[in-house]
Amino acid sequence: MLDIALKNSERLANLVDDILDLEKVQSGHLAFDLGAVPLTEILGETIEELLPFAAEFPVKIDLLNEVGAVMVAVDQGRAIQCLKNLVGNACKFSARNGTVRIHAKPTRGNKIRVEVIDNGPGVPKIFESKLFTPFSQVDSSDTREKGGTGLGLNITKELMTRMGGKVGYLRRGKSETVFWLTFAIAKEASGAVKKRANRIKVVGDKP
Repeated sequence: MLDIALKNSERLANLVDDILDLEKVQSGHLAFDLGAVPLTEILGETIEELLPFAAEFPVKIDLLNEVGAVMVAVDQGRAIQCLKNLVGNACKFSARNGTVRIHAKPTRGNKIRVEVIDNGPGVPKIFESKLFTPFSQVDSSDTREKGGTGLGLNITKELMTRMGGKVGYLRRGKSETVFWLTFAIAKEASGAVKKRANRIKVVGDKP
């Protein structure tokens, strides 16, 4: 009973935090500290913070970085929050002992695209248009089984818009679910992007 009470308290706290974040963003009261930040710091901190979470399911996290230490124009804390939302969801909906892949690569318009890829069930076609609206859930039972408030994707969209980026979803082939973010390359770093693919296995053995 204590374990159930603790989990319900954590879910309530997460819901309150998400509602407060959403209200602050929509009312314009959320401050952004925009600057030039190494993408590797955003990727590294996100993965480091989510390793214990990924081990609960259990899944591995792999990183493929094609852009090296390019600088992106973002609020570092908010960019990490956005990426954590996507990677956390991918961990929750992946098959046990599966792999969540993070792929950073250059894209059009002097931007960097970061894809979060898993082989979970994906999003039903009929629900895709509602993905980024508040409190949207494919099935209310998902919240009870997987955890979540239905606000994470909407908050991510709001934060990314205010940082000059975008978030989106696509289904690739028959098995890959892909959520992606785009970050603008900081002006002083534009032209310095090198296509350098480094594959890093973040979690060595399956938990």
